[in-house]
Amino acid sequence: MIDVSIILPIYNQQSHIEIICENYIQRLVEENINYEILFIVNGSHDESFEKCQNMQQKYEGIKAFNISESGWGRSVKYGIDKAEGKLICYTNSARTNIKDIITCIKYSNIDFKTVVKSNRIIRENFLRRLGSVIYNFENRYFFNTAIWDVNATPKVFPKDIIKSFNILSFNDLIDAELMARCRKLNITTIEVPIYMTERISGKSTTNIMSALKMYTGLISLKRKLDHE
Repeated sequence: MIDVSIILPIYNQQSHIEIICENYIQRLVEENINYEILFIVNGSHDESFEKCQNMQQKYEGIKAFNISESGWGRSVKYGIDKAEGKLICYTNSARTNIKDIITCIKYSNIDFKTVVKSNRIIRENFLRRLGSVIYNFENRYFFNTAIWDVNATPKVFPKDIIKSFNILSFNDLIDAELMARCRKLNITTIEVPIYMTERISGKSTTNIMSALKMYTGLISLKRKLDHE
């Protein structure tokens, strides 16, 4: 039985994906966690998929998938469909320390009816902090989610909970949707503080335009969930 499935969306990360993988495996083995790591390469233009395939051949428990279209939500949703673990975790591989994943897994193992997620205490700059505050208050207004950091990862779900959701979002709104569904069903969600903010490599794909799409997209998401 697989204890946890760790979903890692990958986009143009050939320079560091092998380092991430080896670090994750070392710590998971040390903690005696029976794992699978699902690399979901989405719309990459470099050799990310080839690197992930190398890891799949080298280590047991590694699965590499390649989907043609890019998108955070699309990758997470694809990984959820493929995951087999009792717990299903997804996270931003470029900026997540494995110790934070393990901490969330340990909290999740206490109660398999609870969702565990991180809460980023320190942000990169004032504008990103401000944008995050606005977005989280918007989520509270529309969905009554008592969450401080809706988009923060890692997130860990019991398999039975997350696989019961009819996930609609294929973009950055997937985090808001999952938290809204948990609130709608009165599923307890706890937040664990994490302090790592620097990316391992590369640049964030979130810009002003994508942020505006997220702000306005919550209105459409609210309508869809209300009509289910």
